[in-house]
Order: sequence, then structure tokens, then C-alpha cells
Amino acid sequence: MIHEMMGRNRLQHRKLALSCGPAVKPVPGEDAKSTASGDFMQKRVAESPREEEHEDSALPAPSSITQNSPQRRRRLRSQSVPYEWREASAEALPVVPVLKRSLSDLPKKTAASTKRSVSFDQIEVREYSLTLGDHVPASGGPPLSLGWDYDAKETTAVEKYEFAKESHRRTDRQLYLKSSTRRNILSFCCGFDEEEIQKAEMVAKGVRKNRKMARRLYVVESAGRKLKWFAS
Repeated sequence: MIHEMMGRNRLQHRKLALSCGPAVKPVPGEDAKSTASGDFMQKRVAESPREEEHEDSALPAPSSITQNSPQRRRRLRSQSVPYEWREASAEALPVVPVLKRSLSDLPKKTAASTKRSVSFDQIEVREYSLTLGDHVPASGGPPLSLGWDYDAKETTAVEKYEFAKESHRRTDRQLYLKSSTRRNILSFCCGFDEEEIQKAEMVAKGVRKNRKMARRLYVVESAGRKLKWFAS
């Protein structure tokens, strides 16, 4: 059995040799070149480990430099950029001084240190004329307002004016003017006739009526909105 298996292997080797074709004859001189190139490659292979060993010997031990250590990053940065280029780029950059001031150096301004005061000058009392107005009085009647013409009566200090007004200062009830009083002032003091007074009174009455209607409609609209909100 062993002899039969060896015979079969020999036949298979012969078939492979025939299928590959005739053997290539060596060219004279090629052996010398191949041997020379082989010797050169052996020299390069023999020299490269020495160079790598020489470079590795200059570096620290792998245990002292980790993969993300600052020393490794510094070494890679120094190898990537030449030293001459780093010097040239450093000289080209402008030197900008940076001023650092702490919060303690800043002036402290508090409400206690800053004093604010308000002062008044003299008071000038003016007496304005009365005329028909365009506003709507609450109690009806013609509107009364101040005109554009005035007379400078006197100039006095603030303290003196307040001291003089304190003795005869009027209340809100005394400042209120009835419709008859306003009509008499416009008629006898200001010189307006009855037609002008009635016209101004009718205009004020119409404005007052529109305002009342607007207030009523507002109440109705707000009630409608509330009903819609409850229904939804």
C-alpha cells in the first residue's frame, strides 16, 4: 500500500510539471546579480534593527511614557514641526501684553458711598387765562380749562412759597367747580356768549354718551366671552 501511494504522488508531480511547461533556464550572470542584491538586502535588514535600537535607546522607557502622557504629546509635536520653523513662527507672532486686574483692584461703588441729592431753583408763579375746554366734565355743563396766555406774577424761593401756601392751601372740595359756576366764569369773566357755551356743552354731552355706551357694550362682550368659554 505504501509503494502504491508513493507511485501515485510521483505521477501527480509529473503531471504538474508538464502542465506548467518547460523549466526556465537560468541566464548566465543573473546568479551573480541575485546574490549581490540578496547580500545588499541582508545588509539593509541587518542595519535597520541597529538604527531602530539606536533611536529607541535615546527615548525613555515605555513604562515612563504612556499613550496620552504630556511627554509623548510634546515629543510628537517636536518631531512633526522642525525647530527652525518653530523659531520663525514664534518671531513672526506679535507680542501683545495682557493686563490682568483682579476684582479687588476695581473701584468699589456702593449705595452708601454715592450720595444723590435733588435741589430746586426758584419758583416762578404764572397766572393763566381761562377758556372753553374740550374735555368731558363729570357733572355736566360746559368744560373749563386753562388757555395759552399767561402773566408772570412773581418769583420766589421754594421754602418761602411752601410756607406761604401751607396757611391757605385749599382742599379737594374747595377745588371742585359746579356747572353753574363754570358757566358764570365763561360768560362774565372770559367773555363767551351763550351760543358758544351751549355748543361746547352739547359736544361734551355727546362724548359722555358714547363713553357710557362703550362701557355697557364692554360688559356685554365680556359676558359673552365668558359664556363661550364655559360652553367650550
